[in-house]
Amino acid sequence: MVSAVVWLPFTEMLLDSTRTEQSLEQAQVGSLKPGMLVKMFLPYFFDKQSEGIKWGPSWSGQPNVLFYLGNFALLLIISGWFDRKQRRREEWFYLGFVFISLVFSLGEYLPGFELIQKIVPLFKFGRYPSMVLIVTNLVLAMWAAAAFTRVKLRPPAIKIASFIWTIWVFLGFLLLYLVDHNFAQFWTQLDQLAGGRLSTSIFHTVARDQAITEMIATNLVTAGLFALLSLWAFQKKLKLLAVFFIGLDIIIHTQGMFYFAPPEIYQFTDTQVFKEKLSSDLQYRTLTRDSNMPYTDYGTYWQAMAVRGAFGDNFVDDQELQTYSKLINIRDSHTPNWNIVHQIPMVHGYATLLPKDYSAIWAKNDEARINFVDYIDPADPKLAEWSVKYYIVDSLFEIKEEIPFPKLEEQGQFTLFELPGAKPRFRFMDDRAVELQNFVETANQITFSFSNRDNHQELIIANRFDRNWRARLNGRAITIQNFNGMLKILIEPGQNELKLWFEPRLFYYGLAISSATLVAGLIWLKRHKIVLISKRII
Repeated sequence: MVSAVVWLPFTEMLLDSTRTEQSLEQAQVGSLKPGMLVKMFLPYFFDKQSEGIKWGPSWSGQPNVLFYLGNFALLLIISGWFDRKQRRREEWFYLGFVFISLVFSLGEYLPGFELIQKIVPLFKFGRYPSMVLIVTNLVLAMWAAAAFTRVKLRPPAIKIASFIWTIWVFLGFLLLYLVDHNFAQFWTQLDQLAGGRLSTSIFHTVARDQAITEMIATNLVTAGLFALLSLWAFQKKLKLLAVFFIGLDIIIHTQGMFYFAPPEIYQFTDTQVFKEKLSSDLQYRTLTRDSNMPYTDYGTYWQAMAVRGAFGDNFVDDQELQTYSKLINIRDSHTPNWNIVHQIPMVHGYATLLPKDYSAIWAKNDEARINFVDYIDPADPKLAEWSVKYYIVDSLFEIKEEIPFPKLEEQGQFTLFELPGAKPRFRFMDDRAVELQNFVETANQITFSFSNRDNHQELIIANRFDRNWRARLNGRAITIQNFNGMLKILIEPGQNELKLWFEPRLFYYGLAISSATLVAGLIWLKRHKIVLISKRII
């Protein structure tokens, strides 16, 4: 209830979005593959993002949210649970949360999950069921911290754990020796024993399997050593040192899950093609074209940047990884960048929660698109209504057909065309442009003044209509009307000053709930504290 100020307005946005129209199959994307649970113990078993290595369940599937607290932390949790003298009631609470969240994170791999999706709307509207593992990770961390302060490890548990981790370390060093000493011969012998399954596999090669073996071996050594060091410090009652080893274990075994591109990737110079022309023209928008799609995700960019070496059919060579010219081209050719990075007003693109009404304007069929608008034909007459005047074509992607529009400019891989008949974004009902004065626009507010010398009665703003838009004309509140999915406002003769802002009404309801909950909680705590003090005095 404290967080109602956040989730209540979000719920309204979610219900109005195409997420509520996605199929049950689409909502199951990103389910936790059961084999990925091995990453609880060896986080780099199937992939290591920073080195561009992924295989097995990680090769072509969606990434899972995973968790790693270190093997010593898991030993404390397990030991405390199986020791009835040390087990407490709160541990049932921990176990329940961990079990339920783990089960639901399986998604499509859980029998009967489609029925669960119909009963619990969250699993239908959201995607990536493995995101539930965030809860698992949080509860396990609380459980491990509680166990660290009170669990006393029994000699049998210490012996078993020490034996397993020592075997891990020994096996890891053995595999590392194998990687460095004639791995190709070992791979050939293993292939023969397997009846040629490795050599005939689409995935397995000597280079790939050598990289995988080295990654797993290194993980075995480091995970085992940190577990042994943490156990030793805990036994010697050097708890601060044990905390240090646990923290270092988590840092080392999670940093490889992230890849940070060099600063050169994000520096923009001459790549901002047409930016000044397009971003300064406040009355018109832009349509972009790459690979004949309204947007392209960052999958190719990531593959080029991180998945390389033995693991990708790469179109980026070593030299290009140093100069980043190819990567910059790929980055600039992705449609979302034109809006997000170049700040050019767009009529389409990627949106995690795309409004259903806006999607319906451009939809070509009844198939749920979830996140993006369908391909828009540059000759679509609706583009003129939505003030789309410019059309950028990226030659990095092959375009076979002729484009029958006037060519305005050509720079590098990009060509700028002009679409005919575009109406101004701010216009009167006769489609005449409004002369904007003192114009300021942010993500949720627009202010400007204009002269209505010809006594027009209505003003059209080619922005998507939403019931949460508010407006003031010359200082007084006015009603915004829906005009074919756009905004329409009744105006006055002479000089007008207009202010529009986006104000979700449910935000205030949520704020009231959150505030009331906090106040009630503080009152309860205060009274509870007084009662406790009174009991102690008595």
